[in-house]
Order: sequence, then structure tokens, then C-alpha cells
Amino acid sequence: MTPDDTDRNYCKMPKGYCPRVPEVTKDLVKNMRFFAWLRMTHGGAKRGFSLVEIIVVIAIVGVFAGALVPLSLMLMGQKREQTTRQEVKAIYKAIFGDPERGTFGYVGDVGALPGSLDDLIAKPLGVSAFAFYTNNVGYGWRGPYLDKQFSDLEDGWGTAYDFGVVKTGQIRSAGPDRDFSTTDDNIVFPFVASASGAVEVNGTLQVTVYINEVPNPAGTTVDVYYPTNGTENVTPLSDNTPSNGFEFSTNHGIHAVKVTNTTSATTVTKLVNVQVIARRQVAEEIFMTSSATVLP
Repeated sequence: MTPDDTDRNYCKMPKGYCPRVPEVTKDLVKNMRFFAWLRMTHGGAKRGFSLVEIIVVIAIVGVFAGALVPLSLMLMGQKREQTTRQEVKAIYKAIFGDPERGTFGYVGDVGALPGSLDDLIAKPLGVSAFAFYTNNVGYGWRGPYLDKQFSDLEDGWGTAYDFGVVKTGQIRSAGPDRDFSTTDDNIVFPFVASASGAVEVNGTLQVTVYINEVPNPAGTTVDVYYPTNGTENVTPLSDNTPSNGFEFSTNHGIHAVKVTNTTSATTVTKLVNVQVIARRQVAEEIFMTSSATVLP
């Protein structure tokens, strides 16, 4: 390329009319074109943030963070409370079962409240293993009554549940402040009236016996079978006043009831299973005939 041709790169006039361009000027124009291309293709035209802009952005982020942190803490607290309420109900269900579905939990199997919540996970000493007894009613420890997720037995805030310290059989969480002495945020289940010192585990069984359509005739005895530390026991109710029927306070659960009437001619026996629910009275009517021994 001749000097004239080189000069024409920087001059739009016809050939021969363009003045010669100094080399320094040519280099300057080339550099300007390069930087213009660089800005267009690589964002070189963008300028940096000023100090004021950075401060404003930091302030905005701080405002959002200040609003979101309390909100996230509130949501986390609500989740922990919800989890704790679900857990205390699950623990109560492990103790008392679900009578509507025919289960009676630890109390129905053993005959008493657990000594501690650990008894719901591992069989305590002095409590018999599960076995079937009279009329195929089963008694004894058949846990674990709680899932493995309860192995730590702690509430949503990491505090161990209190069981039976204030009210026997009552489950308590210390709540968000992890302090049982501040009762305003304690989560408690079940509710126990202030006049009572314990969760009631017994119900009343009232049996009326009809033999040949005669209510509670002389010579009638009623035996109620129930668990003590997981082993079957029996109590005869022959001392009850026959005209009023037979009443017995026994633990929540399924019980075999045997009715016997002895006359000079025959002995009549009948076995039934009765479902007793804590804090309730169950009225059971048993009809028999003296013509023969009747079994279910």
C-alpha cells in the first residue's frame, strides 16, 4: 500500500487531493476506533457505580433484610409450635390409644400410666411382656408405642418434654423460652382441671345381669379381669347389692367380664369383653338363661 493509499483511509477527497497525514495522527485514529469497538462489544462503555449509589443499594438491602429476618423467625417459631402440638398429641395417643379404633395404648395394655415417657419406647422393668389371657384379651407391654422420630423426646425448641411433674399423666413443653416456670407459653396436653392432680385413667363399669329376665338375681357373681403391670388380675363383685347391679372402677381398655349364677339346679356362666374408656361410665347388660351353660 502506497503512502497515498494509506492517506486515503483518513481522507474522503479524490485521489491526489488528500494531504499527507502524520503517522501519529494515524495511530491515534486507529486507537480511537479500537476503543469504540471495545465499548460496543465488551460493555466498555459502562461506567462503574458511584459511592452514593453503592450506599443507597446497601441501605435498600438492609431494609429488606430487617423486614425478612423477623418474618422468618416468626414462621420458624410457628412451625416449631405446630410440631410440638402434634407431638404431644401423638405421645398422649401412645399412652391412651384411640378408643374409636379399638386401641387403648400403654394404659390399656399395662393397666397404669407409664413411669416416664421412655417406657413408651422400651419395656420397663417389672412390666410383663404382652400375652393373651381370659377370653383372648391381651395384656402386657407391646411397644414401642412411639415412632423412632421420638427417640429424643424433645419439643420443637430442643427441650425435653415434662411428664407428670405438675399433673400426673400430663405432657408439657416449656415453649419458646425453654423455661417451665414461665407457664404463659407452656404447651400442655391434656387439660387437667386445677382441682384434680392427675389425668384420669379409670372408667366405671356397670353391669346389669338378667337371668330368665330377672335382673341381678341372688346367687350372681361378676368377675372383672384387668391388667396390673401387664399381668391379668381378677376381682369378683359378688358383694355388690344385686338390686343396683354391679359396679367396678377399672382402667381404660378391653376387659373380660365373667358372669356366674349358681342355683340349686344349675350353674350359668357367660364371658363378654367390655370396652371401658377413661372418665366414662359404661353400662353393660348381660342376658342369660338358667336352662344351660352359655358361652359366647
